[in-house]
Amino acid sequence: MTWIAWGRASVKTARGLDTIALMEWAAIRRRAVVETLGLLATVIAVAGVVANNRKWRVCFWLWIVSNGLTAAIHAHAGIWSLCGRDVIFLTLAVEGLRLWKK
Repeated sequence: MTWIAWGRASVKTARGLDTIALMEWAAIRRRAVVETLGLLATVIAVAGVVANNRKWRVCFWLWIVSNGLTAAIHAHAGIWSLCGRDVIFLTLAVEGLRLWKK
């Protein structure tokens, strides 16, 4: 049994699954994952600032992780200017890790 609801271009399969509803559910889940990763990246970046204030070298590792996450998020969203900024910050964090002397 297949039918099309012209208003939403919905397609029902033999099992009665609404394809559009499944796609909407997947999009909501994807946004939730991206939001969770963004929140995680923010928490890690703030922890990096706290570590830097205490002159702990681990701050660079935290920034590398947070900038990598945000670069991936921005690339996924197609926000290339922010993705470029994140890659620059990631590169600077790697340089800082290399140059920082205890």
